Amino acid sequence: MISTRSLHILPDIEPLRRVCQAVATLDAVLSPEWEFRYYTYQRSWDANQQLASMRDEMGDEWFLLFSPAGAILKGYVPDSAMAETVHERGAAWPGVLDAVPPALGEILHDPRLGGPRATFCVWRQRQDKSWYRGRVQFPSGPDPDGSEHLMTVLDGDPVSYTRWAEQYYEIEIPFIEVRRIYMHRPMTEEMARALNPNTDWGSLIDELQKIGYPTAPEPKT
Repeated sequence: MISTRSLHILPDIEPLRRVCQAVATLDAVLSPEWEFRYYTYQRSWDANQQLASMRDEMGDEWFLLFSPAGAILKGYVPDSAMAETVHERGAAWPGVLDAVPPALGEILHDPRLGGPRATFCVWRQRQDKSWYRGRVQFPSGPDPDGSEHLMTVLDGDPVSYTRWAEQYYEIEIPFIEVRRIYMHRPMTEEMARALNPNTDWGSLIDELQKIGYPTAPEPKT
């Protein structure tokens, strides 16, 4: 499974951005109330920046900032072994943030994004051929930084989101619609209602504009 110790599974920057838009779109359809969503995406976060994020009721979170310089993902799992230093000293585990390139380091100083609060961090500059993390001495355990727990949905496989969403929302989700959204097929009202019969189409269009997900043109009358 994908984690900071298996970064070869993480898609390249542009495919990853599309995955983040897809899961945010699916959450927007399945959970019209923003505060109950896990995944969000803001295409106009800041000048030349786009932000994907995940948060849950347990305090787990990640923020993924896309910029002209590249992309950086910073996550925090409060009950992971590597959260110990955050709890005790307000600082990340040694090595987690130490090697972040200056061009991508803005996320570490933004209080809206948790500042230096992190149990894992990975990054990729535009010229890089792979993803990187700092030199970390991991404590024992199967998922010491919580990254495997939080990064699974980023693997680019629509099955990963479908499994998670069916458990979280406790409904059966039509996989064909999930796959279409992963392919960035323009959203139609029919697609949205196949996922959520109670969709408010007008409100959803507004949400999709914020995400940057395409919608089908209105039929001519």
